[in-house]
Amino acid sequence: MSAVDSLPAAAGDRPRGPLALLRRLGPTGSHVAALALVLVVVVVVASLLSETFLTTDNLLNVTRQVAVLGILAGATTLLMVSGGIDLSIGACASLCGVIAAKLLNGDASATVAVLAVVGIGMGVGLLNGLAIVASGAPPLILTLGTMSILEGFSQATTNAETIPVGNFGWLGAATLLGIPMPAVVAGVVLLACGLLLRYTRLGRDALAIGGNEHASFVAGIGIGRVKIALYVIAGALAALAGLVLVSRVGAASPMGGVGLELQAVAAVVIGGASLAGGRGSVAGTVLGVVLLGVITNVLNLLNVQTYYQSVATGAVIAIAVMSGQAGTRWRSDRGAGH
Repeated sequence: MSAVDSLPAAAGDRPRGPLALLRRLGPTGSHVAALALVLVVVVVVASLLSETFLTTDNLLNVTRQVAVLGILAGATTLLMVSGGIDLSIGACASLCGVIAAKLLNGDASATVAVLAVVGIGMGVGLLNGLAIVASGAPPLILTLGTMSILEGFSQATTNAETIPVGNFGWLGAATLLGIPMPAVVAGVVLLACGLLLRYTRLGRDALAIGGNEHASFVAGIGIGRVKIALYVIAGALAALAGLVLVSRVGAASPMGGVGLELQAVAAVVIGGASLAGGRGSVAGTVLGVVLLGVITNVLNLLNVQTYYQSVATGAVIAIAVMSGQAGTRWRSDRGAGH
């Protein structure tokens, strides 16, 4: 580096105002701040389009509706920052919900049902983690296979029929300080995921592996151990999501969680996570989940047809992904320039 290169930038070259603030926040923080602004704009527009949107009942309904997605998005965040992904968590949630319904209808206690399905979810996550570490197969492809297997089990277990659940509705219907219990559970899960990423060795190792797996190996990080642990946690959270889904709906569907895994990935990417790993935050994920929930809610209030809702949601996801990639390329170019 030359003497000129080492000199501080001239005062006139330094960004000022909002741009300076965003740079101080860093790439993740700046994305979260920008996404928060987008969410505020969407909320304002939604309130103008529908008088019902800002009512207390409707806002609480939004939190209830996004709870299951929030839990799955928390699990997906942990995996994606490490460079992994799990497309089977939606199917795992469905299967765990079905098993919970059968146990409860067979006079098992709620405690037994919860422990059983969380154990099953952890087992699915363990198998995914072991298979990925042992084979070196791409997580996207391997968990796609797991998703198909779990969907098949769910269909076979129920004969493709929905199972009503009569004695587990408290989790879906209860409130805590006026907040729906599903939203409380999702909030606790997301908070725990955020604390894990920021303050634990497992979280720091996950970010390091996603940033540079080879360098992490050289630094002595147990790559296999970390990946397996993350998939086990993801499986447990998928099972919890299945329990919340069943209790909120009052029935277990063999396909109830199918498609939620893609929405979870979308929420995490919208929140600023990189598909390549090494970057992401639970705060961004929360905003991504809420943004998708708000968009779906206001479209429902406006009686927009379901297929047009898919178009709108898909457009939001595509724009978010392209914006994230453009931002990453811009930061890389600026770094190369300096």
